[in-house]
Amino acid sequence: MKNFSSSKLKEYNRSVSSKKTFQIIYYLCLLGIFSCLLLIFFIKAFITKPTTTLSYKEVSSTDYNVKLKPNEYYEVDRLPSGMDYIASLIDSININFNYTFTTNKDIDYDATYYIEAITRVYGKDDKNTILYEKKENIVDEQKISKKNIMANNFVKEISLNYDRFNNFVKSFKTSYGLNSVSDVTIVLHIKTHGVNDEFSDSIDLDSIALVVIPLTEQTINITIDSKNINNSSSIIDNSIWKNVNPIYLMIVILFLVADIYVIISLIKVILKSIKSRSKYEKVLNKILRDYDSIIVNVENSVDEDNYENINVSSFEELRDLHDNLGIPILFNNIIPNKLSYFTVIKDNLLYKYTLDAKCLGKKVGDKNEK
Repeated sequence: MKNFSSSKLKEYNRSVSSKKTFQIIYYLCLLGIFSCLLLIFFIKAFITKPTTTLSYKEVSSTDYNVKLKPNEYYEVDRLPSGMDYIASLIDSININFNYTFTTNKDIDYDATYYIEAITRVYGKDDKNTILYEKKENIVDEQKISKKNIMANNFVKEISLNYDRFNNFVKSFKTSYGLNSVSDVTIVLHIKTHGVNDEFSDSIDLDSIALVVIPLTEQTINITIDSKNINNSSSIIDNSIWKNVNPIYLMIVILFLVADIYVIISLIKVILKSIKSRSKYEKVLNKILRDYDSIIVNVENSVDEDNYENINVSSFEELRDLHDNLGIPILFNNIIPNKLSYFTVIKDNLLYKYTLDAKCLGKKVGDKNEK
């Protein structure tokens, strides 16, 4: 077999070390590139994907007119909204609720609504204290159910018998000697439920529109409360997988697999490097470093057939032999990273220590390496 000199061994070790360093740098560069590409396509696939939005809006408008009792003063029997009215001339108040619900996508629409009258008598000074309250439905609950619509509208008109509510409150206040503010509030309650199969969330609304009518006054002023319905919002589909570009998704998976492969390869290289340095190379380098002055590197193999071979069990024994005989130790690197011979020749005797990677102990650098 071909033997190696110390310079060739060092050159070989540097070559091996450089190769391992290059492999580590190579895999780190690949890992950086693949990770950057993975991040870019992950953002494209999951973060910058087009969002699906279900927008909706509900509005209401409320109007009224006042029907008058027969009288000698007004030439018309109805007065429009926005005026002051003489209470004793009011026959009925006609209130008109106009409700509209719209969306940007088809939905299955269900709604229920009813109209109630709430009669209240307040404390003497203001409306913060309610002395008496009575609720009654003047329109019972109505249901609306429609499939695949983008808009729904209904108009509900009621005729309120003003005298009935006014006389009731007058009687109540007279019975208890009260002289306080009172009114009747006409409230439209509407509950809306809408669903679209593309969205996990549903549209659920509970809204009101109302008209407040004063009672027991010589003249009254009917006002439309500012809480007329005016709601709008949207539902965003946050599903991770919906609308994901399949091409981007495949690229993400590809680079994820590539990243995993590179990480595993990098770990293998590092472990292999650590493992190789911890055994044969460390022992050999330690011997060459510590006993360089007594070791002679030979390139030609020794013909052992010309000598009587004596195997020694440790390099220390060979070193003791050198110290006694004053003869240099010959070094032959037989198989790089696997097998080396250290010999001392005296007359016809050849003393040989074999450094074999297969026979190394677990403790690196032990004085009795074998």
